[in-house]
Amino acid sequence: MNARARILITDEFAQEGIDILANKGGFDLEIRPALSEEELARGIAGFDGLIVRSTTKVTRNILEAASKLRLIGRAGIGMDNIDVEGATRRGVLLVNSPEGNVVSAAEHAFALIAASARNVAWADRLVRAGRWDRKILTGVELMGRTLGVVGLGRVGMTVARLGMAHGMRVIATDPYLAGERAAEAGITLVDLDALLRESDIVTLHVPLNERTKRLIGERQVAMMRSTARLVNTSRGGVVDEKALAAALRAKRLAGAALDVFEREPLGTSDLTEIDNVILTPHLGGVTEEAHKRIAVDIAEQFVAFFSHGRITSAVNAVATSDPRTAAFVDLSKVLGSFAAQLARGRVLRIALTCEGEIARAEIRALSVWALCGALRHFCTETLNPVNAEWIARERGIRTTEARSPE
Repeated sequence: MNARARILITDEFAQEGIDILANKGGFDLEIRPALSEEELARGIAGFDGLIVRSTTKVTRNILEAASKLRLIGRAGIGMDNIDVEGATRRGVLLVNSPEGNVVSAAEHAFALIAASARNVAWADRLVRAGRWDRKILTGVELMGRTLGVVGLGRVGMTVARLGMAHGMRVIATDPYLAGERAAEAGITLVDLDALLRESDIVTLHVPLNERTKRLIGERQVAMMRSTARLVNTSRGGVVDEKALAAALRAKRLAGAALDVFEREPLGTSDLTEIDNVILTPHLGGVTEEAHKRIAVDIAEQFVAFFSHGRITSAVNAVATSDPRTAAFVDLSKVLGSFAAQLARGRVLRIALTCEGEIARAEIRALSVWALCGALRHFCTETLNPVNAEWIARERGIRTTEARSPE
């Protein structure tokens, strides 16, 4: 129980969430928006928790200055503004709100799809300039067109359903989705190259990582039809903006709509000079409803963690939400400690075996707790379920799990 934990909020956060933190959590709250990296690094030392959206960058310097920090809440989904590896290594738990802005993000993506198809933003600019040129603004209908969805997570799947509701044929690429599940939803799975060749509109819904950085570059843009349009509401680094701008200028693409950019705010860009591209300032999750849902979700997670030690939407730790495994957490830690004391020489592997009814539950959390118990005998770092696996990998220790219902 830590009712007086100090919590710092540095980005916009709905009042509903603040009320939960103050009244239900009883936390000592401070709200300091628009801090620079240097200001945050100087002021973070005394705080137990930090809540951010996408504006605040939680860098290595900030983490190194955060001597008491135990929990970071990302009010949203993406974690690319947070040094996840650095936080994990220091044992700082990261949580997010994976469901809070799904509807808002999907609706914004589809709004951009429809607006691009009908040249809405371009038409608005011309009318304001006193021009009534309908011929160059001729659009296309969505019904009967092929929508290519890259990434069938929560947002991507919702966009796919909106496309089908508008009479579109939906194809998708997602290496983590079973073909049977896609087929049940009426979606055909294809590889990325086939999707780019076949789609009238390509919409991106993937995280930014080493595999997806510049996923859509010069080669990929060249594969798309000259009548196709590209929509990106995922992360800016997924698209090579220079390659996209060149294709739009050369009329090798019919249009594009971007809500996210490699550098935000956008500033000077080739894209701002092109008529058939729509640019919005990262508005995907910016609705009243999403702000409220996300704030409430994050606030409830902070109360659960600091008051009861419960973890739900963890990004860098294994949650112990299954009541069947929760009862075995302490035992796993003690057994790990006992095994490490009995070991002779260097520990290379820690094996967890579960037999009987517990074997039917999710046991990975127990493996992590056993690792915590073992590692405390031969490492000096602050140790918890967040960084235990990281520290084990650094030391060449691997963990294995085995189970038997007998």
